[in-house]
Amino acid sequence: MMVGNGDETIPDVRHICEAIIEGKFEEETWSVGSVITKCVGRIELDGKVHTLRYYDGFYPFRKKERKQIRYAPYYVTTKQDHSG
Repeated sequence: MMVGNGDETIPDVRHICEAIIEGKFEEETWSVGSVITKCVGRIELDGKVHTLRYYDGFYPFRKKERKQIRYAPYYVTTKQDHSG
């Protein structure tokens, strides 16, 4: 998504930030102690869900703790007439 010249990058970043603020982002993390070993994030952009993955370390014999986080919207957009 962040491919192209610098003029396209800022709108892309703004679009991602708006999706997060609107609550269209969730993630699952797996950890061993305080070390995040795996993270899967999902973000909805333009009605399509994109999946992001992160892996770090290999702990085959250690118990992993799984957490699922669904972020609530920071605000709700409404269309109002502000013309006075």
